[in-house]
Amino acid sequence: MNKKQNDLLQYLIKKKDVATSNEISTAIGVSVRSVKNYVNEINNMYTNKVILSSRNGYQINPHFSLSLFADYSVEVPQTNEERSFYIIKQLLLAQQQDMDLFELSDFLCISYSTVK
Repeated sequence: MNKKQNDLLQYLIKKKDVATSNEISTAIGVSVRSVKNYVNEINNMYTNKVILSSRNGYQINPHFSLSLFADYSVEVPQTNEERSFYIIKQLLLAQQQDMDLFELSDFLCISYSTVK
């Protein structure tokens, strides 16, 4: 799970109510389309839907165990060696077909051109 997906989950957990995609996108700093993609990706990671959607917006499924996310923390690699290892690990072990270099550079706090 990437940092923005985690941010989305944490926002919905704290919200404890229905939140619109516009509201979420503003809160976590992504586009409305990205919010919809993240919701879909998160729900595809598990057999039961983690995030419920309706006309009114999104909310955490009350029947889903939030304990899975309680201790989830993201540690950003700090040194060049750690960043290189992280990038190689993402390339080799990631379950994704395509790696989003913009998200990767954002997570690592380095420029897109440096990652590229």
